[in-house]
Amino acid sequence: MRIRRPPPPAPLEPAAETMAAIRRAEEAAAARLAAEEADQTARVAAEQRAAALLADASAWAERLAVQRRQAIRAAVDRAVADADSAAAAEISRLERAAADRHELAVRQTVAFVLTGETPCSSR
Repeated sequence: MRIRRPPPPAPLEPAAETMAAIRRAEEAAAARLAAEEADQTARVAAEQRAAALLADASAWAERLAVQRRQAIRAAVDRAVADADSAAAAEISRLERAAADRHELAVRQTVAFVLTGETPCSSR
């Protein structure tokens, strides 16, 4: 009985070519990974910038709201002060008019008591 030998294997590629192919694949994978990391870094930077802009806008809006509230409050305070001044002037005028009429009424009453006649008045 004769032992058969298996056929000789196909000639092997030179190791340098295989190593070069592996190296190219590793470089391509590293380049893809670097690009993905750069994209991620850019995304994170953009998110941080957007958050900072949003915080700035929020603070600005809050300052404007405070200024607007203060302006409205000042305008209302001025309007109230003006109304108070006008009301005080009207009250003073009415008090003077009442005092004048009271004095007239007292004089007319005294004249009536003393003379028994009602004086005619244009007032």
